[in-house]
Amino acid sequence: MKRNERNDYNYIRKTVVSDTINVDIPVTYTKEARQAMHDLLTIEKSMHATVIEWNDIRKEYCIGYAPGRRQEQENADIDVIMSGLRKTDYTWNGYKKPEETTTNNNDEKEMEETTMKTTTTNKTGYDVSKLTDAMRIREASGEVTFHAPRGNDKTGIIPCWNLLPVVTCKGLCPGCYALKNAFRCGYDVNKSSVLKAWTDNTILAKTDIEGLYEKLDEYFSSMAAPRYFRIHASGDFFSKAYAYMWFRIAQNHPETRFLAFTKQFDNVRGIPFCKLDNFSLVLSAWPGKPIPEDLTELYSVAWMQDGTEDRIPEKVFECPGNCQTCGACWTLSKEGRDVCFHKH
Repeated sequence: MKRNERNDYNYIRKTVVSDTINVDIPVTYTKEARQAMHDLLTIEKSMHATVIEWNDIRKEYCIGYAPGRRQEQENADIDVIMSGLRKTDYTWNGYKKPEETTTNNNDEKEMEETTMKTTTTNKTGYDVSKLTDAMRIREASGEVTFHAPRGNDKTGIIPCWNLLPVVTCKGLCPGCYALKNAFRCGYDVNKSSVLKAWTDNTILAKTDIEGLYEKLDEYFSSMAAPRYFRIHASGDFFSKAYAYMWFRIAQNHPETRFLAFTKQFDNVRGIPFCKLDNFSLVLSAWPGKPIPEDLTELYSVAWMQDGTEDRIPEKVFECPGNCQTCGACWTLSKEGRDVCFHKH
C-alpha cells in the first residue's frame, strides 16, 4: 500500500465503530488497498458497501460503506462489489468531477480573488495584496516546505498551526491582529520567517492536502507531540476538505487536545467535530455578524466585546489573555460555556 492508503487503513482499524459511522474509500486507491479495507470493513467491522459517489470533502469518487453486514460481501473481490454498486454521475475511467463541483471550485477561486481586490486598500494600514504576492513568490521558488508548529506570545509553549490571514478567511475583519504578525518584519517573504512559514503552510494546504496530512500525522506521532494544540491563531478552515483533514488528524491522535476558532461556518458544518472528546471547535462571533443557530446548538461561541456587542450571555468565561496558564478554551464545548474576548 501507499503511505496515505496505509494511514487510512490504520485509522479505520483503530477508530471506526460499525454502528456509528459511514466510511468512504477512494476508488483511486490501489486494488490492494481497496481490497484490504473492504475485508476489514465487511468482516471485522460488520459493514457493507452501498454506493459509489462523489465525496465533496475528499474531492473524489469513493466507495461508501454503511453499518450492517451483508454476508455475501464478506471475502468478495472488491472489483465485483464495485461493478454491482449504484453508479452516480461519473465516467468509470478517470472518475471525472461532477460539473457542479468544478463550477463551485471556480466560483470559490473567483470569490477569493475578488476578496483580495476589495480589501487591498483597507483601514488596517497593511497592503493585503502582498499576501497573494508572497504565495506567488514562494511557489515560483520551488522551495515550499512544511514548517513545524510553534507557540506564540499568547499561547506560550502551546504550539499553533497557522495559515495566511484574509486569503483563507471570509474577507478581512476590522482590526485583524494576524496581519500585524504576518507583516511584523515587512512584506519580503524571503526575509520574514513568520510570513514565509504561514505562506508555505497555506500553499501546502491548498495544493497538497494529503501530503500535508502525512506531515502533520508524523508530527503528532512523534515524541514532540503536544498535549494541547491550537489550530489557526491566523487563518481559518478555507474548505471542507481542509477542515476534514483536521478532523482525521484529531481522531487519529486522541492524546492531544485540539482547539480551533472559526468564522468559516459553512466549511465546518456537517463534519462531526462535536463527537471528538479531544477537539474544541469554537464559533467566532464578530459584533453585528450572525451566528448560525444550528451550529450554536453544537459548539460554544467566542464573543468579541468592542463596546457594541449586546448578545453576550450573562454566564460567560472572560479570557484572561494567557492560554498557557489558563487552557479553559480547550474544554468550552464540553462544559457548555462561551468565552468573551475584549478588543485590544
